[in-house]
Amino acid sequence: MLIILLFIYGDAAVAQEEKGADVYYYPGNGALWPSLSSRVFYQGSSRWYGEVRYNYEEEGTIACSVGRTFSKEGRWSYAITPVAGLSGGRLQGASFGLNSSLSHNAFSFSSSMQYGLCPGQHKSNLFSWSELNCQLSDQFYAGVTMQQWSSYQLDPKWEPGMQMGICLGSWTIPLYIFHPSSNQRYFVLGVCRDWKR
Repeated sequence: MLIILLFIYGDAAVAQEEKGADVYYYPGNGALWPSLSSRVFYQGSSRWYGEVRYNYEEEGTIACSVGRTFSKEGRWSYAITPVAGLSGGRLQGASFGLNSSLSHNAFSFSSSMQYGLCPGQHKSNLFSWSELNCQLSDQFYAGVTMQQWSSYQLDPKWEPGMQMGICLGSWTIPLYIFHPSSNQRYFVLGVCRDWKR
């Protein structure tokens, strides 16, 4: 908590308007159909942030969240965005989250955490996705990633992986492989676009 307060206190940079969209393709993984997870977000110059997610918390669930970004650009750049909102579909209730990023030179770390609480369904779950990357050139990066998922009365599930990505202007195309050294390995392909003004 103290670290977050220090970040907020040092929050002195002028923010840019930013908007973007991410779509991730998950193969069928034994199911009949593959899955698409998507997110659309907008952050105004006043740093208020909003996003809509589909299939992030759980299949067939849509969630809308709002929050505020606290960021600073410099030798070490960071952004922290706490969010809260509502979800509907298979999970119906409240959602809380934290998006964060930290970068220094060619290295960057990002993490997105979502917690869904559905009192009427007696369900809750926690999902997080973290990445550590190295920008190898203007068009290429590589790194490691970790997904963590836990649900009410179930043990947490950890999924380590590796990734690489191609950057083409405002477009990024990441490719992930999870459980790379096991027979449970699977791939995830993303298409992301980010606009800044």
